[in-house]
Amino acid sequence: MYGGGRATVGRGGDGGDGGGAGGRVYGGGRAAVGRGGDGGDGGGCTAAVVVLVAAFVVQCIVDGVSYSFAVFYVELLHEFPSESHETLVLVGTLMPATCLLVGQ
Repeated sequence: MYGGGRATVGRGGDGGDGGGAGGRVYGGGRAAVGRGGDGGDGGGCTAAVVVLVAAFVVQCIVDGVSYSFAVFYVELLHEFPSESHETLVLVGTLMPATCLLVGQ
C-alpha cells in the first residue's frame, strides 16, 4: 500500500481507477511502479557486464582460431597423417561456416 490508504482495484470506468480501463490504483492515488529486471536503478548491471565481457572473449577466441587455422593445419597434418588434405581443410571451413549460419 502506498500513501497510507487501502489498496483498491478499479474495474474500468467505475470510479475506482479514475475512469481508466481496469488499471490498479493504490491508496493515495499513486500507481505502483515495478522495478526492472536489473533492479531498476542501474545498480544490478554486473551480470550484464559479465555476459558482455564473456561474449567478447569467446568472439576473440573463435575469430583468432579461424584466422590462424594455417598454423593448426600444419599440426593437424602431422597428427593425422592418414587423413586426406580435403578432410583436414573441411575442419577449418566448418567453424567459420557454422558461425555465419548461426548469425554470430
